[in-house]
Amino acid sequence: MTIRKLQNDDLSEPKEIFDLQLRSYQKEADLIQFQDLPPLRETLEHFLAANDQVYVYLKNCSVVGAIFFSQDSLRVTINKMIVDPHHFRQGIGRSLLMHLLKNSSFTTCHVSTSAKNIPALQLYRSCGFLITKTEVVEEKLELAHLETHKE
Repeated sequence: MTIRKLQNDDLSEPKEIFDLQLRSYQKEADLIQFQDLPPLRETLEHFLAANDQVYVYLKNCSVVGAIFFSQDSLRVTINKMIVDPHHFRQGIGRSLLMHLLKNSSFTTCHVSTSAKNIPALQLYRSCGFLITKTEVVEEKLELAHLETHKE
């Protein structure tokens, strides 16, 4: 197992990560019974143009997880976290999240997920995140916004 930062000039893995994103978010869509999640509508071109920083989780030289984030001086925003469905419940999401929290300078870290995504909510809560608000963004999609703070 290795976690490393994806470099902007590393063109060997983006298609692999994009395909992983589709598989991961399709499982979430099935779980929450909402098939129109934005990452499932994203094109490869849009995915490649994103300005996110990315940590990837490698197992046997294959990407099986990734966490996408943006950062300013005091705040980290987790934009996406994906895990290969064949590797669910193996601690990959937790490892990526803890790696980000440990290796980033911030006072606030923010993430949003479906309020119906119980496994994600349990993960974030177990890592010190608290729900700050919920909001209905589409008729059948309610988001939970969570934050944690460093002192």
